[in-house]
Amino acid sequence: MLGKADFLSIDQKTIDITSVERLVEFTRYNPHIINGFLQDLELAEDLNIKSGATLYPLGTVMTQKRVERLIKLSESSPGMVLVFKFKRTPKLLNNFRKEIKEEINKLLKRSNKNKVFRELLSGVSKNLTAFIDDVLKDEKITLLIYKMKFLCESSKSKKATLYFNHSLNVAIFSLALASSDNYKEIIQKDKKKLKDIFMVGLLHNYGAIIWIEKILKVKEAKMLD
Repeated sequence: MLGKADFLSIDQKTIDITSVERLVEFTRYNPHIINGFLQDLELAEDLNIKSGATLYPLGTVMTQKRVERLIKLSESSPGMVLVFKFKRTPKLLNNFRKEIKEEINKLLKRSNKNKVFRELLSGVSKNLTAFIDDVLKDEKITLLIYKMKFLCESSKSKKATLYFNHSLNVAIFSLALASSDNYKEIIQKDKKKLKDIFMVGLLHNYGAIIWIEKILKVKEAKMLD
């Protein structure tokens, strides 16, 4: 069975989810909050139970009501195993991109309240949206960032989101520094160099995020030993 950190593989053509419980996490199913539900999750193959009966055919799009039915079914049949395979459709990937950009914009707004940060970011703020759009054209990068986001947001600890925000902040400020006059002669507005710097900043904490649950269980004093 795939672990939580393994399911959103950039090498697979489908997004594989191995239980109803994980589907609930991934879709952000909440009967009281409709707007948070992940849209456009479309089955890449029939969803069958062990007997061979089809619960939902290929092409079915997950909705709150369908997830709710699956929850009730899994509760009435505790031993039932369901494996979901979803298509990596352009619509779904665009939803991922939208969520990533929303997180970046939140952090930018927060940083711009600080005078020092505002001055540092002034050189990239105007072109940042276009730059992020260009970075996220790469499907693998989009999946990688969204995976980091999901692992932190679905953690049992609220502290986990700080790890994802930290990664985004390092990426944004690394880009701002690289775009400043101090590094003008070295970077020379080279888009590839800027993209590489942004990605290094973003992924420097990837290992920690993959093991986020274990890391957060370690007491602070022990981590500093």
